[in-house]
Amino acid sequence: MILLYYFILPTATFCPDLRNPTSGLVRITSTTVGAEATYECFGGFSLEGFRVRVCASNGQWTGAEPRCTCKCLPCIKWNRSCSLFLLQFSFMCAYMYVFYCSVVDCRGLDDPENGLVTLSGTDFGSRARYRCFFGYTLQGETNRLCEEDGFWTGGAPICVCE
Repeated sequence: MILLYYFILPTATFCPDLRNPTSGLVRITSTTVGAEATYECFGGFSLEGFRVRVCASNGQWTGAEPRCTCKCLPCIKWNRSCSLFLLQFSFMCAYMYVFYCSVVDCRGLDDPENGLVTLSGTDFGSRARYRCFFGYTLQGETNRLCEEDGFWTGGAPICVCE
């Protein structure tokens, strides 16, 4: 008697490759089940959706593909909405004013002598907070704000000996 054995070899399941979102990127550990894809956006853009997606056993990535949307400049006193217009993000305000959304970078700030500056970021809307070391007093504004023109409000304060 001859016995035949059939072995069913498991086949690996793979998820499809993912594309970088416009104005961002995706980092993928692999495309096998359990792998993670982590999304991030470039400066001046915000991630909308899931930051991390996982390759599921059905060969599909969990969740929907996230988007990087422009942190639009404020239309003060008007209703606002961001929309994709001619492949650039634009800002539509009442009365049809259009402002193109660009990445605003105020750049880093130097620590004052005998003190520190802490930044929440360097893009539009970021805040800078100044402190002085023990024995020194801050002269000037404690906080500064990154404005839409790419410059920090006010001037740099100084730390003076008490």
